[in-house]
Amino acid sequence: MARNTAARNTAAGGAGVEATRALRLLGPPGCWGPGRWGHGGESRGAKRPWIRKGLGMDIVALIGIGVACMAAAATGALFGPGPWYRQLDKPGWTPPDWVFPVTWTALYVLMVWSGVRIAGSGNPMASAALSVFAAQITLNGIWSPVFFGLHRMGAAMIVLACLWVAVAAQLTLYWLIDPVSGLMTVPYLVWVTLAGALNLSVWRRNPEIAAA
Repeated sequence: MARNTAARNTAAGGAGVEATRALRLLGPPGCWGPGRWGHGGESRGAKRPWIRKGLGMDIVALIGIGVACMAAAATGALFGPGPWYRQLDKPGWTPPDWVFPVTWTALYVLMVWSGVRIAGSGNPMASAALSVFAAQITLNGIWSPVFFGLHRMGAAMIVLACLWVAVAAQLTLYWLIDPVSGLMTVPYLVWVTLAGALNLSVWRRNPEIAAA
């Protein structure tokens, strides 16, 4: 009987360790550590107000970053590819129109998820990282009106160049704070690089329209 009890306790302890490891991967870095939770995964009574505060901050970050991404997405929806864009001379590797909304939706989900992880990390560099996020999401929202709305391919190229630098800086800071969040930002930088190459190619292929 004693051996069975010891075996069950050992198994339970092992399961608790594996669960804690999984939660550390899924949640913001540091949110499942000993500072927020007691041994064995149980909440300490003295830490409960801190837990509620941390959860509240995560919710605030989720709402704030989510609203910022939705605002940027709204500009893309309002100023999307239309007849003007379709009649442009584009390179053969141009993605079809349907790829853009699908890709941007996935990227915005990753932005929100990684941003919440950074906001909940407690790292001193988190404020700087989120400030860079704010700068890049602003540039993100500006590009579509400039390119698709105003038809200013040269100005849009400048916006994209600034956006690329901002996303690269965000990726670097995210990686230093939380490598998982950094990895989530890699597809965004790849996509902005592709968008920049496409913007530049279209600009060069349509000099008359670009000068109009």
